Amino acid sequence: MTTGHDPQVYFHVRVVMGMVLGLSVARLLSGFAKFIQHPQEHQANPLHLGWAASTLLGCVLFWWWEYRLAEIGTWTFFIYLFVLIYCSLFYFMCVILFPDHLGEYPSYRAYFYAKRPWFFGILAFSYVMDVGDTFLKGQDYVAMVGLVDGVEAAVMGAGCLVAMRTRNPNFHGAFLILTLVGQCFWIGWLLNPTS
Repeated sequence: MTTGHDPQVYFHVRVVMGMVLGLSVARLLSGFAKFIQHPQEHQANPLHLGWAASTLLGCVLFWWWEYRLAEIGTWTFFIYLFVLIYCSLFYFMCVILFPDHLGEYPSYRAYFYAKRPWFFGILAFSYVMDVGDTFLKGQDYVAMVGLVDGVEAAVMGAGCLVAMRTRNPNFHGAFLILTLVGQCFWIGWLLNPTS
């Protein structure tokens, strides 16, 4: 079943994406606030906070880039489902970063290292979904970002696979910095008026 070229369909999809991303951002912000509200109970860990900040930035970048979905001529349920699954990955990462309770884990550092296979597995899957999302946006968009997007997906996906398996803090710190540099690259691209 297709909906044809109806601009209202994209508006409908944006509303659903906005709800999911709104929950994601709210989860991250309330998680950051815990460190201010109860600093003794919730001691910050730079690596955990760095990935939370990167995920927040990822939500912001995702929302901005998705405006190009308006160029999709014909929407189907499967395209809608693909976009919704991709968007939902951010929510899952946010919930993993800031659970309701730490439970048996004594700190966010211990919790983050214990849950790293889930977090980095979902992050790796988001890079795969991003490549599909790029192709959904049409040939002009693929020509604009395709090579860079593909290289980023390959490098970051490989980094996620390593991060799932290692507890080495040097690797995790370097991988976080690489991720933030990549996000800053995309922000610079957005600020470039010739793009």
